[in-house]
Amino acid sequence: MKFLAVFSLALVAMVTAEHIQYAIRAGQVPVRGVNLGGWLVVEHWINSKDPLWDGVPSTVFSGGEMQTMRYLGHEVGDARFQTHWDTFITEEDIANIARDSLNTVRVPVGWWILGYDSHDPSNQLEYKTFAPGGLYYLDRLVKEWAMKYNVAVLICIHAAKGSQNGNDHSSPPDPGQVYWSQYPENIDNTIEVARFLASRYRYTPSFLGVELLNEPTSVDVAKLKDYYIRAYDAIRKTGNDCILVTSPILWEQNPGTSSDWENFMPSPTYTNMWHDWHKYLIWGYEGQSADWIMTEGVALIAADIAKWTGAPLVMGEWCLAAPSSATFTDETLKQYANNYITMMEAMKGGWTMWTWKQEWGNPRPDGQGGWSMKDLINDCIIDPKLWDSSSTLCP
Repeated sequence: MKFLAVFSLALVAMVTAEHIQYAIRAGQVPVRGVNLGGWLVVEHWINSKDPLWDGVPSTVFSGGEMQTMRYLGHEVGDARFQTHWDTFITEEDIANIARDSLNTVRVPVGWWILGYDSHDPSNQLEYKTFAPGGLYYLDRLVKEWAMKYNVAVLICIHAAKGSQNGNDHSSPPDPGQVYWSQYPENIDNTIEVARFLASRYRYTPSFLGVELLNEPTSVDVAKLKDYYIRAYDAIRKTGNDCILVTSPILWEQNPGTSSDWENFMPSPTYTNMWHDWHKYLIWGYEGQSADWIMTEGVALIAADIAKWTGAPLVMGEWCLAAPSSATFTDETLKQYANNYITMMEAMKGGWTMWTWKQEWGNPRPDGQGGWSMKDLINDCIIDPKLWDSSSTLCP
């Protein structure tokens, strides 16, 4: 009997020590997390106070990371990016994320993080434009910090070669232009990025999976779907069963769209597949009041979730920002947060807020909803008790 008691205690200790990522992957616990936006793929609006941007004109930084490095050059830019990576997200941030009862970080990366390009028939060597060394920081996040603090990591291919949406967060070679699906080498490169990441972290317990592409717009839908299937096959051939996340064309998030994402890559033929939505109640809602945003606006999203019959949904991005017509007090903003988070509990995959840190005008410029989850939790606008009843952060 004594042996059995000791064995049982050891078993409990082993299960307790197991990383949260396994429970998420098994569908036992949903993702409740936050994005590390502005770190390994920079966006000026997120960290405009950073010395990284000193002297960089708005006409340059508005185009994203490639344009910024073209302007700065390696002699100046490499050192600035090194300092940015060292300071913008640190081990303390991951410790605080865990303290705040969040179990996952979604980390955006760019295609250049590999430090090479095996699919460059034109020999443009565009990857050499970027500051080298970002992979070291991703390694440190996945292999050290996320392990130490029991936080799962979902890596998002935020910027694909050629750009999948033309916006600054996809680092387009020509701002506003979308070349990703126009050239097969761009798609082949993105498959290599996805396979590389899944292979590199396959045996690291904190690694949850890869989001295969962020917010594609103005791309060939048939080529996009073919890419998802090819990337899935490339990763699964390695024996890796990590979570893989598909994203629709941005305006095809709702159920019943013409591209029929609900029936795309169905289970059980395809395993451990999630589908990403980004439901922001900002753009397209100009003129709506705070009360409408936090009640009817949230109800519209809830209705879409209830209708969905496809792969498990994850709300990869959301926030508490709203159009200027919606003026919140701290109390109504807290109610908005409660409504939104409660609504997302119906999503089997879970959610990750955009974003952990946002330096301009935080936490609530002019009474409006904010982007910085760190500030909103610290001010108890977002209360972790909503998803963790044991939290004591807020009274």
